[in-house]
Amino acid sequence: MESKDRPLDQNAVIRENIRNLRISRGWNVLQVADRTGIPVEALIEIEEGADCRLEYLGKLCDLFELSMIDMFQPVKVFRIGP
Repeated sequence: MESKDRPLDQNAVIRENIRNLRISRGWNVLQVADRTGIPVEALIEIEEGADCRLEYLGKLCDLFELSMIDMFQPVKVFRIGP
Protein backbone atom coordinates (compact mmCIF):
# COMPACT_ATOMS: atom_id res chain seq x y z
CA MET A 1 0.00 0.00 0.00
CA GLU A 2 1.33 3.46 -0.90
CA SER A 3 2.14 5.93 1.82
CA LYS A 4 0.22 9.23 1.83
CA ASP A 5 3.62 10.96 1.80
CA ARG A 6 4.69 9.27 -1.46
CA PRO A 7 2.91 9.83 -4.76
CA LEU A 8 1.89 6.78 -6.75
CA ASP A 9 4.26 5.83 -9.56
CA GLN A 10 1.76 6.50 -12.34
CA ASN A 11 3.70 4.50 -14.92
CA ALA A 12 3.71 1.48 -12.61
CA VAL A 13 -0.02 1.86 -11.90
CA ILE A 14 -0.86 2.01 -15.61
CA ARG A 15 1.43 -0.92 -16.40
CA GLU A 16 -0.09 -3.09 -13.67
CA ASN A 17 -3.64 -2.11 -14.62
CA ILE A 18 -3.07 -3.04 -18.26
CA ARG A 19 -1.49 -6.36 -17.37
CA ASN A 20 -4.09 -7.23 -14.72
CA LEU A 21 -7.04 -6.25 -16.89
CA ARG A 22 -5.66 -8.21 -19.84
CA ILE A 23 -5.00 -11.32 -17.76
CA SER A 24 -8.36 -11.11 -15.96
CA ARG A 25 -10.06 -11.37 -19.34
CA GLY A 26 -7.91 -14.30 -20.38
CA TRP A 27 -6.34 -12.35 -23.24
CA ASN A 28 -2.76 -12.53 -24.42
CA VAL A 29 -0.85 -9.53 -25.76
CA LEU A 30 -1.61 -10.48 -29.38
CA GLN A 31 -5.35 -10.45 -28.68
CA VAL A 32 -5.12 -6.98 -27.11
CA ALA A 33 -3.09 -5.79 -30.10
CA ASP A 34 -5.73 -7.15 -32.50
CA ARG A 35 -8.55 -5.46 -30.57
CA THR A 36 -6.81 -2.08 -30.24
CA GLY A 37 -4.51 -1.74 -33.24
CA ILE A 38 -1.58 -1.15 -30.90
CA PRO A 39 1.59 -2.94 -32.06
CA VAL A 40 2.39 -6.07 -30.04
CA GLU A 41 5.92 -4.77 -29.43
CA ALA A 42 4.53 -1.55 -27.94
CA LEU A 43 2.21 -3.48 -25.60
CA ILE A 44 5.07 -5.67 -24.42
CA GLU A 45 7.24 -2.60 -23.80
CA ILE A 46 4.44 -0.89 -21.88
CA GLU A 47 3.91 -3.95 -19.67
CA GLU A 48 7.67 -4.03 -19.08
CA GLY A 49 7.75 -0.41 -17.93
CA ALA A 50 7.91 1.88 -20.99
CA ASP A 51 5.76 4.99 -21.00
CA CYS A 52 2.34 4.51 -22.57
CA ARG A 53 1.52 6.94 -25.37
CA LEU A 54 -1.68 8.89 -24.76
CA GLU A 55 -3.13 7.52 -28.01
CA TYR A 56 -2.52 3.96 -26.82
CA LEU A 57 -3.87 4.69 -23.37
CA GLY A 58 -7.12 5.94 -24.93
CA LYS A 59 -7.46 2.75 -26.98
CA LEU A 60 -6.78 0.60 -23.93
CA CYS A 61 -9.33 2.54 -21.85
CA ASP A 62 -11.91 1.96 -24.58
CA LEU A 63 -11.09 -1.75 -24.70
CA PHE A 64 -11.30 -2.19 -20.94
CA GLU A 65 -14.27 0.19 -20.63
CA LEU A 66 -12.49 2.52 -18.20
CA SER A 67 -12.06 6.26 -18.09
CA MET A 68 -8.58 7.76 -18.30
CA ILE A 69 -8.92 8.79 -14.66
CA ASP A 70 -9.63 5.19 -13.66
CA MET A 71 -6.48 3.98 -15.44
CA PHE A 72 -4.33 6.23 -13.23
CA GLN A 73 -5.62 4.56 -10.05
CA PRO A 74 -5.02 0.94 -9.08
CA VAL A 75 -7.93 -1.03 -10.54
CA LYS A 76 -9.30 -3.94 -8.56
CA VAL A 77 -9.66 -6.94 -10.83
CA PHE A 78 -11.47 -10.10 -9.95
CA ARG A 79 -10.48 -13.11 -11.99
CA ILE A 80 -13.29 -15.41 -13.00
CA GLY A 81 -12.64 -19.05 -13.74
CA PRO A 82 -9.63 -21.32 -13.22
